[in-house]
Amino acid sequence: MKRSFCAMKKINFFKKCNMLITNVFVAFALFLVACQSNNETINEPIVNEEPNNDDPTTLVELPPFVKRQDIALTAVEQQMSEQVNTFAFNLLKSVYADEKYNDINIQLSPMSATIALCLLNNGAVGTTGEEIRQTLGFGNATNEEINLYIQKIMHAMQTLDPRGVIEFANGMWVQQGFSILKPFVQVNQQFYDAEIQNVDFGQPTAALQTINNWVNEKTHGAIPTHHPCSILNFTG
Repeated sequence: MKRSFCAMKKINFFKKCNMLITNVFVAFALFLVACQSNNETINEPIVNEEPNNDDPTTLVELPPFVKRQDIALTAVEQQMSEQVNTFAFNLLKSVYADEKYNDINIQLSPMSATIALCLLNNGAVGTTGEEIRQTLGFGNATNEEINLYIQKIMHAMQTLDPRGVIEFANGMWVQQGFSILKPFVQVNQQFYDAEIQNVDFGQPTAALQTINNWVNEKTHGAIPTHHPCSILNFTG
């Protein structure tokens, strides 16, 4: 694997894979953390200490917390949830342990990484599929169990807190000329609402514009340029 591209020999739905996967997790909300019991609701208004642009002395009053809602998980889903959390912390530890990130601010979404790997898992067999599932900690879980679990979490995250808006957008671009079999497209559309299409990476400027336009649309203009041109420098 090089950059965000994937070159895999053992794959179920591609004779050869040359693709870019983009997962965009957009949260239009203010996330506040407080300690509370399972059934406790905090009714006091929360004050945002960030000053606004018009009056630096003004404090903005935010909506109160809502009653906690738990996501109902089966025993298998609970095990997968614990493994996904382990993957998330391991991923964060690995990235922040890299010295090249010591002096810069980075934003990393383990949820997005998990979804991207699950998209690939639906087209992977043999060693490739085993390594993806082992990395995520899913072990012997079937693809259907994995897809249903991730779909449940994605849907739940969008409805748990009515004060904000959380949106997911999943896209995959495959080199023009490589056929994408319908079962792969259908399963990723069904569970992840993923958009999968061909582009010509041999025309990097046009391909990049297509991808960035998609990201700009899905983030409602919040991220007009998601991928730098250098990401399309792929060989092999």
